[in-house]
Amino acid sequence: MSRDFHPNPGFSVARAALSLPQPLIRRVVGPPVVRDDRTLDPAVQLMLRFEQKLDSLSGGDGDAASRRAAIRRSSALAMPRARGVHSVDRTIPGPAGPIPVRVYRSTLAGAQPPALVYLHGGGWVVGDLDTHDGSCRILARETGAVVVAVHYRRAPEDVHPAALEDAQAAFGWVHDNPLDLGVRPGEVAVMGDSAGANLAAALCLLNRDSGGPLPIAQGLVYPATDRRMLTQSIV
Repeated sequence: MSRDFHPNPGFSVARAALSLPQPLIRRVVGPPVVRDDRTLDPAVQLMLRFEQKLDSLSGGDGDAASRRAAIRRSSALAMPRARGVHSVDRTIPGPAGPIPVRVYRSTLAGAQPPALVYLHGGGWVVGDLDTHDGSCRILARETGAVVVAVHYRRAPEDVHPAALEDAQAAFGWVHDNPLDLGVRPGEVAVMGDSAGANLAAALCLLNRDSGGPLPIAQGLVYPATDRRMLTQSIV
């Protein structure tokens, strides 16, 4: 593993597995998975198997609390941790009370970097600041931006539109407080994965329609944007 990352058992095992010859990977994963006339890459199929194994070892079934604990354990096993990134936990104002955020800054960042608001995935239920800590550290290191990860309200305790309201409020706060964060005024991007990507896209639409601040860039990682849920990749 590169010196830029802390060693991690799960990541090391996955990396070693992916370095195996393709024919051997195919023997391990079994028959190809075909959806919509497209064949899943054997390496991706292997990673999905690896993720399922981590979930089963972590006890991923059950109520929201147990699933949240399980995903934190599996994330700690599988996600590498970038070196040279400092983080600070704090709260910012929200529509229903303080919103927990974690602010990441790389030691390689410039004097006034842009900001990136990150909204974690997890089906609007199980993700949190810890499950995506590794991802946000990598983002901060690779982009040079100050990454502000947002722990929005989740179901089932808080129903829609609670998560979206928190996401919109957090983006607005970061945009309006560049001096507090030491970032470049007016240069705020938004990014999320899965459910978080849904929230990122939705807050952009809300701000567009209401005249609120818009991000300089939008990053959507496997976004949940088709509510029909009919494609073979999801069913």
